[in-house]
Order: sequence, then C-alpha cells, then structure tokens
Amino acid sequence: MQPAKTVTGNASLPLAVRTINRLGQMLEALGLQPRIDADHILAKAQRLHGAPTKLDPLSLEGLKTRALAYENDAGLSLFGRIIVQRDLIRCVANQLAFERAYVERPEILREKIESPLFIVGLPRSGTTLMQRLMCCHAGARFIPFWEAHEPVPRTIDPSPDDTRRRIKAGRNAVWQLNSVVPELRAVHPITSEQDPEECLYLFLYTQLFPDCFDFARLPTYWHWFEGLADRTAPHRQLSRQLKLLQWVRSGQHWVLKSPVHTARLPELLEVFPDARIIHMERDPVRSVASLCSLTALMWNVLGKQVDQEEVGTYVLGVAERGRAVAEQALANLPPERLARVAYSEFVQDPVGIASSLYTRFGYRHDPALEVTMQSFMEANPRNRHNTHVYNLSDFGLDEETARLMLSPPLRVKAGTKRAHQVAV
Repeated sequence: MQPAKTVTGNASLPLAVRTINRLGQMLEALGLQPRIDADHILAKAQRLHGAPTKLDPLSLEGLKTRALAYENDAGLSLFGRIIVQRDLIRCVANQLAFERAYVERPEILREKIESPLFIVGLPRSGTTLMQRLMCCHAGARFIPFWEAHEPVPRTIDPSPDDTRRRIKAGRNAVWQLNSVVPELRAVHPITSEQDPEECLYLFLYTQLFPDCFDFARLPTYWHWFEGLADRTAPHRQLSRQLKLLQWVRSGQHWVLKSPVHTARLPELLEVFPDARIIHMERDPVRSVASLCSLTALMWNVLGKQVDQEEVGTYVLGVAERGRAVAEQALANLPPERLARVAYSEFVQDPVGIASSLYTRFGYRHDPALEVTMQSFMEANPRNRHNTHVYNLSDFGLDEETARLMLSPPLRVKAGTKRAHQVAV
C-alpha cells in the first residue's frame, strides 16, 4: 500500500481569492470555467499592442504549448486561470512591443552586448545579495522590476511621462503580488523602483522559459522546451531584448542574475562569449529545501491543490541537472572570467568580496564602489522581511538522498591551482 501523499490546498490565501475559487468550483461543475486559449491570448495582446506585429514563429509555438500545458496540466483554480490569462496577455504584448521596435528601429539590433556579468547558482546561495552589491557600481546596467514588468516604452523613444507611468505600473504589480502572496517578502522581496530584478521575466515574454522553477506544474511545456532543436534560442532572444534595453538606456556593463541560467550555461556562454560569471555556492541541500518552499508557494497560488512530494521530486531533479551542467560548463573558464564564491565566506565579508571581483574581471574602476556597497548593506540588514522557514521532509525528501544527488566533486581551494575560486 502506497503512503498517502502530502497535499496542500489554498486555505492560506486571502479571503477574496478563496471566494473566487469557490465560484470556480461551481463554474467547473457547469462546464463554464474560462479556458487558457493561445489564440484568444494572442488576439487580445495584439489589440492592446495596437500594431500588426507578429511573434517570432518559435515564440508563437511556445505560447501555444505553454497555454495548452496551463489548461491541461496545471490544475488551475479559477483565480489561477484569471491570473494566468492576464499575465500571458501582458507577456505577449511586451514581446510584440519588442518585435515592433526591431522593425521600426533596425539600428537597435546593431548594439553590442560587451562583457556582461551573470550571477548564477542555486536559489538561496547569495545570488540576490551579490547582484545588488555588484549593481552598486556606477557603470552597472541592470533591470529594475518596473522595467522588467514593461520593458519597452510605448513610443520606443522614452519620455519622462512614460517612464513614470511604467514605474507606477510596476509599483502596482508589486503591491498586488504582495497582497496575494505576503509570504513572498521573506523568500524574494521585490521593490519596483531601485533594486535590480532577475532577467527571467524576459524569457517569459519570448515564451522560451528554461526549466528552473516555474509558476505551475507544466510537464507538457517542459518536455517541448527540452526538445528544442536550437538550444541557444532562448539566450539569443535574451541578447536581442538586452540590445533594446541598452539602446533606450545605456551603461558600461550589464549585471544580470537568474537561476534559469544555471542549467543553460553552455548556451549562455555561446551567445555571450565574453561573459563574466559569478557562480555562488552553498550547501545545495539548503538551496533545494528553499526552492521547494518557493515552488509550492507559487503553485499553490494558481492551483487547486499542490502535491508537495511532487514538488520535491521536481525541484531535486532541476537542481541536480543544474549542478551537473554548471560544473561541466565552467570547468575551463579562465580566472579573469569566472569567480566561484562560497556563501559561507561571502556573508562574512560581502563588500570586500564583491568589490574585489570588479578588479578581477577588469571592469572600469569606480572609486566610490566600496562606500556605496557599504551604504547598501547598512540600509538592507539581513532578514528585514522576516525569515523564510522550510524543511526537506515537508516535500518527501531526506537530507542523505538529496546530498548524494547534489554534492559536487571536490575542488581545490582558493589560493592553489584553481585560483579563480574565491572559496569552496
């Protein structure tokens, strides 16, 4: 006899959301629940966009596959269906805006993305803090949430009024997210106007979203994505998007971060051949437990219920693939392009370690860098948004099994042969 699965419902969601979902149960019984339909989503995005722009054929195929997976695989609640449909329309409209801009301003695609800095690693390994410190450099170009939420100015050439409008829209989106999922503040706090945000949103707009953590259970989409004939397509689209953002507002170098890069590092390094990589390293078991908690949290918002053991299996597989790919991809990068940073060392001296990396990577000197970094640390003490609590056993996992799958091979410590390791 199989043991009972650990299944959670959405009782922790706000009353308004639970009320919508009770209505959804009645609509489903009557066969009247709204469908996630790619053609409807595309048509509405095109009307909102206001231009006869077409999606790239691969993005269109991705939209159809992703919509089908949301419809058939995700077990969406009524609230989840409303949110998914609204967000897919926004994502497609954003990508249509990119495509329109490339046509209207072909010079955009002649921009050069030079020596971008990518911060990679499993979640909860210090990637967010490292990114925010590296963005203290006066020449750093990063993506704040409001720009990630709506990347392309309506008239392509930015105006102060349009920027203020996009900032306000981003602020409203953060407020809505925190209202529905207040626990998210302890996991990954988002601010709209100042702090750098992850570049994973740009992958969502192209409908080419690498398998790292997704917002629902979408195995049909994941299988399609893994079978792409051109594995560089997502990062080639990312490069095109960054060219537009850089054309609108330039900087000396990009500072980008997302866990989606970890299992796609070979493709990233092919598309960005002069990229610098900071690989954050922490006890992978702790990272997996945290990612399980975040994944269950997001799936619970959109779904009727969440099988926590399925979450555990999914996350452990994602983490193991990411670790294995990253180790192989980074094995031969020279020290002027790679730094491995141990979380335990980083938290002891975040400013010292982060500032030293700018010297190592050869970026332009910023004389105020350490002072700016220190001011950021004083304004952002650890755990100011409460503590994120998680446990492997909640997801049907045990530490011994997880550690066996995730432990990387032994490496030489910093200061010996592989001097590009900050720590191990």
